[in-house]
Amino acid sequence: IHPLLAALMMAGTICATPASHVAETDDATERPFATADEALSRLGDALACKDEDAFYAISQALSDIHSGEEPDPVFAGWKEVAQDNVFVYEFALPRPVAVFGRTTQRVLLAGSGLMAMRPGADKDALVAQLQLTRAAFPPTGHIYTRELERTDVGEGDFAMSQVRRLTVSTITTHPDVTLAGCGYALEERPQ
Repeated sequence: IHPLLAALMMAGTICATPASHVAETDDATERPFATADEALSRLGDALACKDEDAFYAISQALSDIHSGEEPDPVFAGWKEVAQDNVFVYEFALPRPVAVFGRTTQRVLLAGSGLMAMRPGADKDALVAQLQLTRAAFPPTGHIYTRELERTDVGEGDFAMSQVRRLTVSTITTHPDVTLAGCGYALEERPQ
């Protein structure tokens, strides 16, 4: 991912979380997942853009782990992996999960995206399987996406669209790794 794009994606994490996914309760016992197995089993659907609630709960848990906060006990086995790219956070899972017909034991949190990390060069196969097209930005040609949903939010000067996309890409700091996953972002709505 180009550093400028990564910085923009990181800024989008804060803006892209809709109010419906911000906790509105003081009840610390209310948790999105009852067990560690449930969190891992729903991760595949979150990565495939099929489970929005799991996407936001897992992304928040990974952000908490990265910031040094005590994670919900269901995420106790998820460990941050030291790496050199300051724009992404990499995590090892307690066991492999299936997504897109493949397995992974690592995920990456990048801005408003949650990505499975796949060793090897299967980017072209995933792009074809998921019916993705080359993203217009950045013009480097290493990011492929497919917009799954666009929902208009806000009015007037605050008119935005929440966009849900599948993405496959590579990243120079992780050679011989293909990233595949889901992202939610707020974008300006054309007037």
